[in-house]
Amino acid sequence: MKMKGNTKRKKSNKSSSKPTTSSTQTSSSSNLLRLPLEIFLEICKSLTPVDLLSLSLVCKTFYNDLCCGESKTIQEIWRQSRLTFMPFREMGPPEGMNEREYIRFLIENKCYFCGSKTRVTRIYWERRVRSCIKCFKENTVLEGIDNRIKLILQRPFLQNGSLSNRFWRDQVESKYAELCNVIVKDQNEWIYDQYQLYNILQREIAERRREDVLSRENQRSQRIQGISEKLDLMCEEIDENGLVKYQRYLLERCPSLCKCYTYERPFSERG
Repeated sequence: MKMKGNTKRKKSNKSSSKPTTSSTQTSSSSNLLRLPLEIFLEICKSLTPVDLLSLSLVCKTFYNDLCCGESKTIQEIWRQSRLTFMPFREMGPPEGMNEREYIRFLIENKCYFCGSKTRVTRIYWERRVRSCIKCFKENTVLEGIDNRIKLILQRPFLQNGSLSNRFWRDQVESKYAELCNVIVKDQNEWIYDQYQLYNILQREIAERRREDVLSRENQRSQRIQGISEKLDLMCEEIDENGLVKYQRYLLERCPSLCKCYTYERPFSERG
């Protein structure tokens, strides 16, 4: 197999390549470390995005193998994993992200600003970040915005699909600084050019939000299917008297089960 880009395997010292988990995982990792890089990457082609991310965190050697940003071969492994195992994620990474970063962005429920993994986060494509509501409010502004700047910046979408009246503070400050550096007679032309870019980005955001909705619906469908299959198995259980232990109609009346069907977890592709 011909490798594109720099895919030479980097050696790690003992301490950095030694997993800190069970002996079984240590043995499995050691076996993989002995494989030639070409064979290791061939195995990786069949892994899910979650498995790829997990494997890249096992040791420095695997991280170097799977996170070599300049390698087209490695990026293609991440891309194919996304297309195969992440339904409705057909669009490629946004500008500034490679395939691995894009997958991690979709999977990891982590606020870009505070780093929290326990708070509910949302993707804001116009800023290309995940944010909890607290950090969203702290990093956006409502007032004191030049009307010309409002014309060329995307407003974040709220959870209900409506547009927020807020704008990202750093984007407002950056665009206003750019405007101030344009001589007065050219400012209208600059605004016009920026507005054209705004329309292009707005179309991209709309498409990415459409994929968000489809992915979320797919997750809910899979969750309901998984719950239903579990209930079917429970209803097949027999007690010591040879009687069915659970009745489906009674299980479905359980309040906690009803909540499971509609549970709104922090949205990520981990599912």
